[in-house]
Formats: sequence, C-alpha cells, structure tokens
Amino acid sequence: MANNTQSHFAPYLRHRGNTVEEQIKLNQPALEWLRKRLEEEITQEEAKIRQEDLEKFKQILDSFRPEGSKLYS
Repeated sequence: MANNTQSHFAPYLRHRGNTVEEQIKLNQPALEWLRKRLEEEITQEEAKIRQEDLEKFKQILDSFRPEGSKLYS
C-alpha cells in the first residue's frame, strides 16, 4: 500500500529525494537561503513588520482549518 501511495504522489513530490544523501543535496538551495536570512541584519522596524506579517499569516492559515485542527490558535 505505501509503495502505491508513494508512486501515486510521485509527480507532486519532485523535491523529495530517493535517498537521504539525495534529499540533503536537494535541500541545499533552501538551506543557503535560510543561512542568508539568519545572518541578515535588519532594523527594529523591519523586525516588527515581519512579526506582524507572521501573525497575519497564522490567522489566515487557521481561518481555513476546522475547529480543533488549528495550527496556531
């Protein structure tokens, strides 16, 4: 059953490696982007804007989920 499900979703999982090593290689661009973001110096104003954007994102995401299945609230 698991192999059937895996092959069924394979066209949608192009980002998923077949081995741990392949997955690590596929993750490198995202990890490099994250490293740059973590090293980036931002102003207090920018930090506040990003926090507000994150809170809006959480509210929007939870608004589409049924009661009892909220991720953030």
